[in-house]
Amino acid sequence: MNSRPSEKPAKHRRPVKTHQPAPLFEALEDRRLLSTATLTQLVPSATRTVLGQNFTLTATVTPQGAGTPTGKVRFLDGTTLLGKSTVNGSGVATLSDYALFKGAHSITAKYLGDSTFGKSLSAAAALTIAKGKFNTTSDGLKIATIVSGTGPAAASGDDILLNYTGYLTDGTLFDSSLNPGRTPFDVILGQTSLIQGFTEGLMGMQAGETRVLLIPSALGYGPSGSSPTIPPNANLYFILQAISVRQTELGVTGANSTPIASGAAPSVAAGTDFGDVRVSTTSSPASIQLSAIGSIPPTTTRDPFIVLGGADPGDFTLGQDSGGTFTVTFSPTVGGRRTAKIRIFTTDSLHPTYIVKIAGNGV
Repeated sequence: MNSRPSEKPAKHRRPVKTHQPAPLFEALEDRRLLSTATLTQLVPSATRTVLGQNFTLTATVTPQGAGTPTGKVRFLDGTTLLGKSTVNGSGVATLSDYALFKGAHSITAKYLGDSTFGKSLSAAAALTIAKGKFNTTSDGLKIATIVSGTGPAAASGDDILLNYTGYLTDGTLFDSSLNPGRTPFDVILGQTSLIQGFTEGLMGMQAGETRVLLIPSALGYGPSGSSPTIPPNANLYFILQAISVRQTELGVTGANSTPIASGAAPSVAAGTDFGDVRVSTTSSPASIQLSAIGSIPPTTTRDPFIVLGGADPGDFTLGQDSGGTFTVTFSPTVGGRRTAKIRIFTTDSLHPTYIVKIAGNGV
């Protein structure tokens, strides 16, 4: 006789549990199902441009139903994020850029969705960036002016505020002031320590100008490179965009008026190093006159707004006339190198404290 395992009486069976979605899950699922689909279309302002030339990406988000999408659009170069932009009341988001490297690019726009409208990704738009035309200097630096600027041309001692993006010749991005959390680069030509090609490439720039530099290794980091981002003997591309060019505000008066950059070391050529002066001399003490202080707006909250300090302020005296010119006199009390600083407190946000360093030798 065939046998089989006995079945337990029905009254002893455990009830079978069925999974019930949590209320929050149901709400999220319902929202997902109710989201209105969207279509994102991307149109670049040009399909071909040159290195350093500005272009604009325009993404239009169209709902597949009633209403107006809100939120943001991500613009991507392959998988690299170029930036985000907010969708306006017409469903349009734009992004302008000028710092992509030369070569072929595949650009897409991704709408991130909102509480009503679903995400969508545009078709890829092709963008080709050419090298452009360069002028070559006698030492091998190549310079291309892409967008002309206005105002004074930058010279030694001038203050330039600019954005920059640096690439190796294979397109590797090694540094940029446009990276998240960064700010524009403030350079005093001749005072800020820079590689030779960068300093040379800034000369003559005007506010609003865009330049591209191709710096040979000999004018860059040479055979040592700059670990870990720049290998030895690397040629470098820099895309520069000048925000402002400010000429030196303070100078030594006279036939050979010399500009003085804030914080510059004392110099005989600039007239801020008095050289050798005899201690307690009976002849006229050495002095210089500094002018153009009116172009450094003095603060109204400091009195006095000019202070003589530093290591040896007692060896220098400071006098100011009503016209804004002040005279610095060096009368050494002891022998040896004597140094001091003149601090000018201003309302200038870039130079709230303008510093003139002075020195001389007591003999």
